[in-house]
Amino acid sequence: MGAWGHRRIPWAQVRGAAAALLVSIAVFGCDDLEAADLTACLTAAYGAEAVVRLDDVNTRVFLVWPEDRPLETPDVVAFLRQAETCLGADPDWAGAYSISLFAKRKFAGYKTEPEMRPFVKAGAWPAAYLAEFDRAAGTLRYYPARTPAQGGRLVDLSQTLADW
Repeated sequence: MGAWGHRRIPWAQVRGAAAALLVSIAVFGCDDLEAADLTACLTAAYGAEAVVRLDDVNTRVFLVWPEDRPLETPDVVAFLRQAETCLGADPDWAGAYSISLFAKRKFAGYKTEPEMRPFVKAGAWPAAYLAEFDRAAGTLRYYPARTPAQGGRLVDLSQTLADW
């Protein structure tokens, strides 16, 4: 207590908390703090191994498809529905996001990224890019790095998404 019976403010703790907040904002930025919430939600839905990263600029999520699940439309839709509960609640992502599904974590990324170039050149990246969901268009594209002759195909999910 102070000299007049008032409780002393622990200024050292206040300064420490304020400094931590400012450092967090400076390092991560406000958008990244929100992305951390989305990442936490997606990790809770899919597990840490499945969630590779979020790209806030392009509103895209990179996920790893579970090896033990068949890559068939009902299974993929059920899998994607979990993401809707996280992304659909965020005004920056709702209705306008994409999800890229990969066979393995090491392949999850854009083909133009430097770490992906060796995989692209070797043909491993296109084979590992299993599907792409475009929420805005209401489509699911299987093997998006392949032509239809190579096994790529497009599925219209707009009717299914109407129930989401």
